[in-house]
Amino acid sequence: MSLLLTEYCRLVCLLEGDTEDDQHVIRQILHIMIPYLRSRLDVKDCVNRLFAKQVLNQSDKEEIECMLAQKGSTVATEIFLHKVSRRSASWNVEFAEILREHGLEETASLLCQKGPDEHVHTISTL
Repeated sequence: MSLLLTEYCRLVCLLEGDTEDDQHVIRQILHIMIPYLRSRLDVKDCVNRLFAKQVLNQSDKEEIECMLAQKGSTVATEIFLHKVSRRSASWNVEFAEILREHGLEETASLLCQKGPDEHVHTISTL
């Protein structure tokens, strides 16, 4: 249980026998979408909301905010997109919700892949 409270959710998933296949594919989709998302996201809003939902940690938030202040939103958004997919097993669901609110429904649906049972596939940490 203590691993769940830290940044080791991937390790917990592997120890529980879950695979990262779905997450790997979703991260590849996100990587392809980076140029499209760079100019369409309010990175500060995304960071604050995902930090509040504990998808991002304090050091991620500080690093992205620092990049935003020093190098601008393009660089900060790229760093944000890289970090968001590596912190929480449910990152894609939480991020997709924000994308929908930004009017990016099609992009959000790509991050929430559906399988034959029509339920969103994510790796559970519980």
